[in-house]
Amino acid sequence: MMRLDAALRKYAVPTPPSSPRAAQPLRRRPGVNFLIALSILASLALGALAFVQLRNRGPERVLVIRAGGPDLDVFQAEALSVFLQDHLEALGAPPTGLLPALPDGPRLAELGERTLVVQPIARRHGSALGLELRQAWSGALRRGKPAWRGTVIPPGPPAQVLREALQDLPLRLRSSEGLRMMPREPGGFWDLIRAQGWHRFQPRLGEAQLLTERLLQSEPDCTTGWLVYGDILYRRLLSDPKSLSGVRESAESALASVLKRVPGHPRAAFLLSELHTDSGNQRDALEALREAQRHNPRAIAIYAGIAYAGRTSGLLDLARRAADRSNQLLPRIHSGFAAENTYLYLGDLAAFEHSLQERPNTPRDATILFYRGYLALARGQKEKARAWFQQAANQETGLGEFRLLSRAFGHIAAGEDLQALEALQHLERQRTGLRIPDGEFTFKMAEAHALLGRREASLDLLTRSFAQGFGCARWYRESPFLLSVRKAPRWPSLLARVEERQQLFSNRFTPRAFGL
Repeated sequence: MMRLDAALRKYAVPTPPSSPRAAQPLRRRPGVNFLIALSILASLALGALAFVQLRNRGPERVLVIRAGGPDLDVFQAEALSVFLQDHLEALGAPPTGLLPALPDGPRLAELGERTLVVQPIARRHGSALGLELRQAWSGALRRGKPAWRGTVIPPGPPAQVLREALQDLPLRLRSSEGLRMMPREPGGFWDLIRAQGWHRFQPRLGEAQLLTERLLQSEPDCTTGWLVYGDILYRRLLSDPKSLSGVRESAESALASVLKRVPGHPRAAFLLSELHTDSGNQRDALEALREAQRHNPRAIAIYAGIAYAGRTSGLLDLARRAADRSNQLLPRIHSGFAAENTYLYLGDLAAFEHSLQERPNTPRDATILFYRGYLALARGQKEKARAWFQQAANQETGLGEFRLLSRAFGHIAAGEDLQALEALQHLERQRTGLRIPDGEFTFKMAEAHALLGRREASLDLLTRSFAQGFGCARWYRESPFLLSVRKAPRWPSLLARVEERQQLFSNRFTPRAFGL
């Protein structure tokens, strides 16, 4: 991995009352025609003014539909849409979500009247980008009116085309003057599109990293380049125990440089908080999110980050309020954030199950499928759980860890204890040496061992989970899979340590501190 430290340091209105004389023939009162005409004109003017004021008020939220066009594969189309979303959120747009397709009727109704729906249609012309930006209001779409308006931006340098696209939207955005959000060189833009498209596709993460490194060597002032680079390093840390020393620090520095350049950048703040949380450092995660919230108080990603750091610290009231605020800003089905374990830890299984419906009938990845199986198993539905776990184990997208964990839980649901233990031991070997261990995931492994009757192994993993930062005392006490472990002699002392640390966080990070 190249050294980028030097570059980081450098860029670190009323109607008149009626009159008794109004019934007289108009020909006897020539001035009445004038008054009627004046009244009509006044009414039209007031109506036009109301329309303009309504439009100037702007949308309540924005929904970006994944880019279309024959020249981009599914990864690149997703990446282009993410870049558009990043620009909007970083420049202060209303709450913004991203979906692969326009919602159906009932889902569209959830968006109300004033959601601005945007879809880019892209064409590649050599290294140039041509873009048609389609936009419509959700209310008009729901009523079936011919509501789409399209603006065609001719082929040109991609960064310039994206700037023009933003200017065409009826949004009040902060100025991007002086911000180098996208690469100047078209070739660098297309490299970045490919890298972003592969950021969740584990087999291509190494290639994606090389693409971003090449871009940043030639354009070290590219903000989105640092964002994608930090994201990719973070994904590798989650899944590759052979990551080189210093990778975590490089990921943190890359994301911090984005926040220095664009204070409150939602995706950068969210990713940095995830990295801190998965490293067991919820304090820095919550501090970074509180600062980002000050700049972008309506950004959904920031509240998703608060919910994650909060729940893993045991701050379930804070986490629930953050998750609820996110859902108020944009219904979860449209936001791109799913599997909100806060509701699980609170015992609200209906809300937890609802959070797993990220896309209608289309789970995003192995993580969502795993939690559907996990929920079914908690309800005693073993056959249903086994089916979900099997789907998760065979899913191509998502973190490989969850596919392996799903295989183990699937064997547990089927009563195949020996195979389950072998799968857990294989998973343990795969995770040895991870620089971002994710204590919440380790907790799930402990639950699996408990279900196999391996109480001491489960306790060892629970202790490790706590050391890795997972400190939700309520779930330690109430997980239905830890019944046997709570009878162990070591259990009271472990629970006491969890509760003690949770209290320290509770005193510092109150809902009021986040305006919740």
